[in-house]
Amino acid sequence: MLIDPRQTSAERVRRAVALLLEDYGHRRDFERDFDIPLDAYKPPAKTASVRHAELAQERDASGIGRMKMPSMTYRFGGYAGLEPGHGRAMYGLLSAYAHGSQWKGLTAKLESVADVAEVTGGRIVKVSANDDMSALMTDLGMKTAAAALAELEAYRDEKQSGGGPSR
Repeated sequence: MLIDPRQTSAERVRRAVALLLEDYGHRRDFERDFDIPLDAYKPPAKTASVRHAELAQERDASGIGRMKMPSMTYRFGGYAGLEPGHGRAMYGLLSAYAHGSQWKGLTAKLESVADVAEVTGGRIVKVSANDDMSALMTDLGMKTAAAALAELEAYRDEKQSGGGPSR
């Protein structure tokens, strides 16, 4: 996002400002949710609301331009080496476990259990991990991380050599 060599410097700055505004928004929610009083901030400290407003004003005054940051799910799709929709879907599936989403069961291994009393309208099954799916998802995660790190290393190498995007 911030070091994408395919983007101009102005676009990377616009993205950085958008990410920082998003971060201030999350912090503002945290401060509000915990009822942190305004007098808890002693200068030079500032509330997230103040920081957000100041940065938005500076962004507008400098002509950087506004943008809405794509979600983490969308960003994963960009590095996964899949069509964007499929990348987002894989990220959603991987994060379904962390978020306790019910649909993660789509990836489980289900085996009918014999010699048990039937349940009216249901079926008794043994639920276990799907090792093949786990291996595929681990491979996808590693490839995604490798692609992101390769881009970061290329950016570092350009900066160390004094080069960089000419845009």
